[in-house]
Amino acid sequence: MVIVNTNTSEMDTPEQTLLEVLPCYVLIQQGGEFVYANRKARLALGSGNTAGLSVAVNKVMTGGYPGLLAEDGTCAAAGHASMPLDHTDGVIQFESILMAKDGRPRNVAGCMQELLFHGTQAHLVLVVERSGGFQEQISGHATFLEELLDSAPEALAIVHKLRILHVNHEFSRLFGYSLEDCIGNNLDELVVPQGRTHESEILLNAVAQNERAYMETVRQTKDGELVDVSVLMAPVRIGGDEVGHFVTYRDIRQQKQVEARLQHSALHDPLTGLANRVLFMDRLELTMTRLVRRPDRNFALLFLDLDHFKQVNDTLGHASGDALLLKVTSRLQACLRPQDTIARFGGDEFAILLDEIASASDAVRVAERIQHAVRQPVDIYGHEVFVSASIGIALGSVDYASAEQLMRDADFAMYRAKANGKARHEIFDNSMHARVTAQKRMTQYLRDGLELDQFEVWYQPVFHLRTGALESMEALMRWKHPERGYLAPNEFMQLAEDTGMILQLGAIVMEKACRQMQLWLAERPGHRIGINVNLSPREFGQPNLLHTVTEVLAMTQLDPGLLRLEITESSVSVDPDAAVIHLQRLSDIGVGVSLDNFGAGMASMNYLMRLPIQLLKLDRRLTAFLPAKGRQGAMIETIFGLGRALQVRMQADGIENEMQLKELKRYGCELGQGMLLAGPLPAADAAVFLDGNCRPVPMS
Repeated sequence: MVIVNTNTSEMDTPEQTLLEVLPCYVLIQQGGEFVYANRKARLALGSGNTAGLSVAVNKVMTGGYPGLLAEDGTCAAAGHASMPLDHTDGVIQFESILMAKDGRPRNVAGCMQELLFHGTQAHLVLVVERSGGFQEQISGHATFLEELLDSAPEALAIVHKLRILHVNHEFSRLFGYSLEDCIGNNLDELVVPQGRTHESEILLNAVAQNERAYMETVRQTKDGELVDVSVLMAPVRIGGDEVGHFVTYRDIRQQKQVEARLQHSALHDPLTGLANRVLFMDRLELTMTRLVRRPDRNFALLFLDLDHFKQVNDTLGHASGDALLLKVTSRLQACLRPQDTIARFGGDEFAILLDEIASASDAVRVAERIQHAVRQPVDIYGHEVFVSASIGIALGSVDYASAEQLMRDADFAMYRAKANGKARHEIFDNSMHARVTAQKRMTQYLRDGLELDQFEVWYQPVFHLRTGALESMEALMRWKHPERGYLAPNEFMQLAEDTGMILQLGAIVMEKACRQMQLWLAERPGHRIGINVNLSPREFGQPNLLHTVTEVLAMTQLDPGLLRLEITESSVSVDPDAAVIHLQRLSDIGVGVSLDNFGAGMASMNYLMRLPIQLLKLDRRLTAFLPAKGRQGAMIETIFGLGRALQVRMQADGIENEMQLKELKRYGCELGQGMLLAGPLPAADAAVFLDGNCRPVPMS
């Protein structure tokens, strides 16, 4: 069986050029006439077409048997005797002499095999000029043609009206059918799965129009296994007539596996394996489309952000952050049903689609379950880490025009949850939109303020309560807002923390404060006044904190012993072990550390005993209790007793009246600051306290 097209101007596909480029003569005989000869035969034997070739070749033949063969089974040409023919499995092998167009005889050897052509007998003749080793090459093979087809790297089948005429070795290997299993059987019945037989009609119609057709589909092996394949079908032409079809199959299972992995990667988060934004939004759109048809169907969208995740990431590194995300993912999945969809939107943001819920209370219960699961301690490479979740809830409604609008409102609700203290959930309502929009506008103002250097450092004096002497200055940030005037830190610091801009702001404060203190001291030889700089949890958690502090001290030439960093309990509680290391490194270069807002949180005695701190700063809310009696008095007495036991200095914040000052002195508090003594002042106004020209109130 062959696939040919004698029109050499169309040699642009493998099936058309296969026989044309063979190094042997390929001829097809029918009724004593040659109906096809390939290019090598035409050039060597002196004919540009099959009609001329039949005359030229037959002139050198003897006997009446069609073509090259005599009736007695021998082959002779131009008076030369031929070797006896060898019959092997229906193939006749011979040696002979042909007369070429240049008049020289050609010693040839070849083989001949019967085939059906237009329903009648014909012969395929393959001839090569004799050279050493040819006989050995074709000896022992069933047919030269079968050897040729079996050398093809793809599965091949030749069919007539889908009846199989021949298959090659690769076809048998791929589908498990032997040649005997295939010949005469319908190709569809062997390899096409149920429900896909219409594909053959599609291919045949396409071949009729375009000469060839391609399809990627599945085919079935003898054992019933489905195999991903590409199918190429093209016509078989002999003498210009279409006599069947040539079908190739390429095993594309590996390609499909790669495509599946790529598709999965395109729609899923690479770290957690959850759906990504693209896939989630597609499912959300589908859910909203179904809602139009079934308005009674309820669903909810939860948008979740982890609180303090950035601090963990900055403190312990990205590998620990990834490990935390994986554990949180597992906890989130345990809180949901199989029909719910969860996606990671990047960083520490997750979206959850709760489908088919009865009411908003179901969404609230899921949010509460998630918050309980997330806030449980997590062991990350030996570190006990605590995080929580802020969750925004938006309820599905036909009023939403798009999934993006619903997502926006869930995002608004999440921002509101963070603004209200974190570790909580909020359900979106219309009034929330205006509040969150204002917050986002403020975020842009904050970015602009950084670019335009609108942030100043003010200074609040800290005094020795017994003597009234100035002990240090606390650096406090003020934002000179272009519309609202000076803003205190409590109006923008949380926003700066959430957006990450706190790192840039903190660096500005530290450098300006240290530079100002060095300038003050240079103007006042002999003075030794400290500068206190607050560190937010995120600043304290950054791995390069020591480098940042060292660099600022080098730039400003300030004595490290005059810099005291104030950290909060929450900064330490995320990872006490890492906090001890951070603080010890700061202590090693001479920088002091105080624990700010002490008494307002839940400081652990375990890490208090381990932290290299020099000062506990009493929270202003405890100062407000003074004078205190009963349990409040006992608690404050205990705090000062703890300071004495730890051998650290004690400082009170928020002193606003003389009674508070008196009580603090009675408790043995060494240092203090507050509006009674002096409020925050610009650098020029605060300088008077360094000269000792101003006494806030008598301290005795």
